[in-house]
Amino acid sequence: MVRLLSEISLAAAILTGVNVFLHAAFLSCFRKRKWLGALVGFILGGLAAYFSRDVFSTSGMALLNFSLALLGMDFIGLVLRLFGKGNPYAFFRKWKKRGLALFIAAIYAAYGLINIHVVRKTEYSFENPNVKSELTVGLVSDSHLGTAMDDEKLIRVLRKMVDGGADVLVLAGDIVDESTDKDMFLRFAEGMKNIRAPKGVYFVFGNHDGPRYGGNITHLEIETAFALSGVTVLTDESVLIDDWLRIVGRKDASKKRAEIEALLSGADTENEFVIMIDHQPAETFACSQSGVDLLLSGHTHNGQIFPINIISELFRINEIEYGHKAVGDMNAVVSSGVAGWGSAFRTAGKSEYVMIYVTKNQ
Repeated sequence: MVRLLSEISLAAAILTGVNVFLHAAFLSCFRKRKWLGALVGFILGGLAAYFSRDVFSTSGMALLNFSLALLGMDFIGLVLRLFGKGNPYAFFRKWKKRGLALFIAAIYAAYGLINIHVVRKTEYSFENPNVKSELTVGLVSDSHLGTAMDDEKLIRVLRKMVDGGADVLVLAGDIVDESTDKDMFLRFAEGMKNIRAPKGVYFVFGNHDGPRYGGNITHLEIETAFALSGVTVLTDESVLIDDWLRIVGRKDASKKRAEIEALLSGADTENEFVIMIDHQPAETFACSQSGVDLLLSGHTHNGQIFPINIISELFRINEIEYGHKAVGDMNAVVSSGVAGWGSAFRTAGKSEYVMIYVTKNQ
């Protein structure tokens, strides 16, 4: 697998370098000095190939998308040439020769580099007969500490949620990943001692939390640090709060875990408001049939990189790709995550924290 990924990175780097060379070398400003165009193209193409040699790094992902945007401009030009009856293509070709494609590709890549760092608030409102008082649930997932977000920024986000009235805080997995520095996680856990929500803070493990992908932070270390910080870790177990609010946390779908019916065997689903936290949005119909009122997940990142979000939606890789979906009487909410994985780059969706307001049916 490592060798395959290396070969993919090498091929992507070569193609990116050639693509940048061809677009830079033949700009109209070099029409009378083709040797200069070739030199500039060679330099820019070489730099692009060098910095994209690891396609899964931030620079590699940005340059790969830059290259794909250039190809997209080429495709537009081809369509105009075939169907534009001359004038539109002539106009487009003129400005493309003057660097339009390079400019638009640069804007697109810059958007991806900036977009992942801008954390926005997303809100949903639901009604349910089982809530005994108005309830505000704050949901955060997929911080992947160290990729695009550090411990201090995540603490600030959570503080904003508490100050915004969150009664319950939910950390829906992938707080860390295989590249997270252990000291950063421990600083985050220490900072959580100052984050309190009236009805508690709850965490479930995601597929990247722990050593599964080669990380150096174990499940036990995460559980211990969170226990000392006042964060409740739920691994196929539930807690009942104020005799009406039940919060259920599942093991990640990548693990052997309890069946939904077993997790809810002691719940009074006719009278309790049941929140289930499952890092990956899975078994949504079974959750609805078993009496879950609100299912909270992350994991998907809403694709993170365009067009992965469209491909995932088209092939139904996840039961829910992003956002809200009503499944029977249950409301399911899937967050795109507060940051991202692999590279600090996002062109699909947004980085977000979620506030969910639940009121009693009248």
